[in-house]
Amino acid sequence: MNSHANRRCHTKGLRAYIAQRAKQEKRGRNQIIADLIRQDMAQRSGQFVEHNSLMVMREMVAAELRQAHAQLRYDLREDREHEEESRRE
Repeated sequence: MNSHANRRCHTKGLRAYIAQRAKQEKRGRNQIIADLIRQDMAQRSGQFVEHNSLMVMREMVAAELRQAHAQLRYDLREDREHEEESRRE
């Protein structure tokens, strides 16, 4: 089967799906198509928001880790200074 025939077969399947759904929901095919487009737009918009949210969260976690690491280094340095002072006494 060539690609043109595959597209034709796929298009028939899509049309049959839309016709079946329109019949089940007792709505026009154009309404079904419009709903499908709106759903796709919402999904893509949600994916964009999700991707950006993940980037922000990733940066927040990285900043927290950097801050915790700096605090640990500071605490370690203080502990060593106290140990040195204790040895001298």
